[in-house]
Amino acid sequence: MKKNIFFFIPIFIFILFSYDKAYASFGEIKIYSMPDSTTAGNYITLSNSYDETVSSIKVVYSLSNNLQLVGFIPVSSINCTFNGSDTISCSSASGITANKVFVYPILRIKTTFTGSESGSANFTTSDSTSDIGFNISGTSAPVKVTGININEKEKTLTAGESFQIEASVSPSNAKNSKITYKSNDFEVATVSESGLVTAVSEGETTITVSCGDVTENVTINVQNTEVTLESLTLDENITLKVGESQLLNLKLMPENASINNDNIIYISSDEKVAIVTTDGIVYALSNGTTDITVSIGTIEAKTTVTVTGEKEEVVANTGSNSNFLIYLLIFIISSVLTLGVVFVVNAIKNKKALQDDDDSSYNSYM
Repeated sequence: MKKNIFFFIPIFIFILFSYDKAYASFGEIKIYSMPDSTTAGNYITLSNSYDETVSSIKVVYSLSNNLQLVGFIPVSSINCTFNGSDTISCSSASGITANKVFVYPILRIKTTFTGSESGSANFTTSDSTSDIGFNISGTSAPVKVTGININEKEKTLTAGESFQIEASVSPSNAKNSKITYKSNDFEVATVSESGLVTAVSEGETTITVSCGDVTENVTINVQNTEVTLESLTLDENITLKVGESQLLNLKLMPENASINNDNIIYISSDEKVAIVTTDGIVYALSNGTTDITVSIGTIEAKTTVTVTGEKEEVVANTGSNSNFLIYLLIFIISSVLTLGVVFVVNAIKNKKALQDDDDSSYNSYM
């Protein structure tokens, strides 16, 4: 019979979380669809198939010193055994179907390699024997991200303003270099997929910059939009009498200009005539004139305060209407007192008359 052709295709890589013995159970292996690297301790599986239907087959593997046969992954309805070193024997009561994978031999990588490792397998059935060689091409282990570099880790913005986060990973040849951005408070600031931050409203939030398991934070402080003060004016002339006071009327341009009251400076050129407080209240002290200057940064305004005479006293109105009311009140009180006296006197007289009548009646009886 013409020798049959067999082939092996690397399709899986297995990573063991724990490997204490050469032939330990593979129940804990994590399977990847494609090999990430031929790093020491990793596992590669080959797919074995046969081009004719047979009831049994034995495969003896001859491998380079860097590869070790440690077991196999069975296929449903196929019974296989491993002799612990180099041979896997399989059989099936219903037959091993032609061109179907009947076993996945597992090869352990002893030492990391990036070149090529070779091997061969001798297939023996009831009536034929074939040798098939194969090569496994090495791949480097992926370089992991160890850090993220950011242009600024703290930024202050005003509402509506934007800021571009410039981030890169290190090392520069890391396999997974995709960077993601996330805002911890979208009401304060948002961030796009490319790292463009847009300030929304006053407050503070953190933008988390991530690549794999590595993260960095950017603190964003958002302030309310500031409107620059362009000019300042005051009432041109103020006249007060001694003892009077008046709050200065500051007129801002534009009216919604952002100013800090603590930064307003008030100065009187003659504090003997009038003084001005830090709240902008002018107090007139004596006759004369003085200039009041108000400064906000480099912008200032001036007004003249004139102080004359004495402060007018408020005198109560005592006109004829008031006198009439007073006289009426006195009359009512006097009338009430007079009636009271008359009532008391009459009461005393009546009491005395009653006593006299009682005495006369008593004498007549005796």
